[in-house]
This record gives sequence, C-alpha cells and structure tokens, in this order.
Amino acid sequence: MATRSVPFRLITIGLIGILLAACGAAPSTVSNSAAPTGTGAAAATPSPTPVHVRYVVSLKVFPAGQSPYYTSTPDYLGFFKQEGLDVEFQTADGGNNGVKVLAIGQGDILLAGAQVVFTAVDQGAKIHAFHSFLSSPQDTPAVIGDSPIKSVADLKGKTIGVAAMGQSSTDTLNALLVDARIDPKKDVSIIPIGTGGAQTAVAVKDKKVDAMMLNDSQYANLESLGLTIRQLPAPLLARFSFAQVLAVRDEFAQQHPDAVARFGRALAKATLFSQTNPEAAIRVHWKAYPETKATGLDEATALAQDLRAYKARIQKTIPAKGALWGDATDDAITASRDILFQSGQIKQQLPVSAYFTRDYLKQANDFDAAQIIDMAKNYVVK
Repeated sequence: MATRSVPFRLITIGLIGILLAACGAAPSTVSNSAAPTGTGAAAATPSPTPVHVRYVVSLKVFPAGQSPYYTSTPDYLGFFKQEGLDVEFQTADGGNNGVKVLAIGQGDILLAGAQVVFTAVDQGAKIHAFHSFLSSPQDTPAVIGDSPIKSVADLKGKTIGVAAMGQSSTDTLNALLVDARIDPKKDVSIIPIGTGGAQTAVAVKDKKVDAMMLNDSQYANLESLGLTIRQLPAPLLARFSFAQVLAVRDEFAQQHPDAVARFGRALAKATLFSQTNPEAAIRVHWKAYPETKATGLDEATALAQDLRAYKARIQKTIPAKGALWGDATDDAITASRDILFQSGQIKQQLPVSAYFTRDYLKQANDFDAAQIIDMAKNYVVK
C-alpha cells in the first residue's frame, strides 16, 4: 500500500502564550516534519475541501508511552487526512491551561482530562466534550514501596508531586483530599515533579515528595527505572471513569459539525490501531517525534520501556461490550460532576448535556473496524 508524508505543525502555548493570544498576538509555529516509511496503510480518499482544526493537546511534550493514539498515530498514518482534516497541533501545560486556549478562541478541539470540562463549563466556557477515551481513571495517588503512608488520609501535612500544575490530575487529587477531610490549600503542599522520567525518579528517590499523583503510563516509566510503586487505596476513584476526553469549542462545532464527527472518527481509528499493535504505534511515534525516543538505551530496552508504559494506558481505552467508540454513560458523567461539586471545585450540578454531547458519535463510529485491525496487524515501520 502507498504511504504518505504528513507534515506536523506544533505550536506550544504556555501561560505567556495565552496572555499574548488574549492581547491579539499569535503564538509562534514550529515545523516538525517526518516522512513515514511504514507499510500496510489503508487506502484513503481525503475530503476535497480540508477543514483546518487547531488541536490543543494538554501536554508540553508528547511521550511515546502515553500519547500516540491521540497525537502521532492519527496524523502520521493519514487518518486525519483521510477525514479531510488539516490539523494544527498546539500544546498547553495542563488541561486547565488548554481549556483557556479554547475559551479565548485560539483553539478548536482540546484533548484533556474530563475534570477541566466541568470546571470550564461551570465558569461559563462555551465548550462540550464529545468523545471519551478511558474506562477508568488515568491519575491515581501512590507512594514508593517502603513509604509509611498507607492511605490518602495519611497525606495531611505531606508534599505531593504532580506531573505539572494546572493538569486535571490536580483536580482529581483535590477531590480525594477533600473526601479524606484534608484541605488541599492548607494541609498539603503540591509541587510539579515531571512526567515519569529521570527528573521524577530523582524527586522521589531524594524524598522531595512524600507521595505522587501521576498517571498510569508515568508510573510504568518509574517502575522501568527501578522504583517500586504502591497505589494508595482511594475508593472514590472508581467513580472517576469519565477521565479523558476530546472537547470542542461550541462556535467551531456549530460551524463545522461534520468535521467534529470526522475528528472523533480519526481518533477512534487511531485508538483501535494502537490497541491492536501497540509496538507499531510506538515506532510510528518515534518516527513522528524522534526526540521522544529514549537516549542512552539500546533499541530493545527503549522499546520495552515505552511499550510497558503504553500498554498500561491503551488497555483502558477499550470500550465496554456493545458501547460506541467515544461514548460515556450518564452515570459516569454525573458521578464526576457530583464529586467535583461536593469537593467545592464547581458550583453547579448541571445536566449531562451541559458537559457532554453524543451528537457526533454515530458518524464517528461509521468505519470498517476490521480494516483498521488488519492494517495494524500488518503494519511495519521501516
């Protein structure tokens, strides 16, 4: 099958960039091109009039052990092009910063933790989640194996490390702390420690933090670096199954409803590809973003490390039997809403339709799953 070269346009937006954008200054664009050399790609007929989509991913970098299904795979394999989408990647340091990009009209679609949708809507932002990825929480509290801390209640007076301030993991952590009768603003210190790499490992080993609130892939990375991680029991987390979503600016959705559905379909295809052949997804990601491949390691070790982290994440993206790609139950959505309300992070308990729309799911699921599975099984990255 023919392969295609897909340009990657990546814009980084931090707090300074957001403020500049609010004042009318556009952020700079960085070109990052990679030519795919894999085989086994499915034939595609792109839409004759591509729709430009500014896609904000709530990460500063795109780790190979976490992000291929929503970054490199849909673009590099041509799924976006197949759907007639001209996608411009932007990054934001955490979902709470990413949602600001949409709110000021500088982005169209956001990939973030679901919690930021609730807080943004609560504050009047005109956005809706339209595609849900995970069936269980991605962020959990944990400690190193020999820690005396046994429960969330033991975190009072402690220092807790998160990947970055402003991420949805902090919202989840705050809810867990409030549930344990701990005031997040007074009773604990929360500091950034990185995304599960060497920086995070040093912070943990040097006891700069007493506990962590990281995601599944990040913990897998730390275990690959030799740390023993012990999850803290947190029954409340079971109700946070509405965990990672795509959200769209309402104005963009009204102008381009078909593009929103096609964006969801591209991500559904990419997720299925990754589930079927996670090793190929990792190698595709390395091709697209070579800087994400670990240095100082042989190929087999680097692959094993990223694959371990990626499998910890991708297994959570499998829909329940009979469920549509991207759907979430009303119970899951209201549970998250109620937890955030009870912990004081939102002031209103609005109906599900205020946060999540199913308007695009039928079209997003209109693809040949068997073709994507066959493509993934036979795909070889050269």
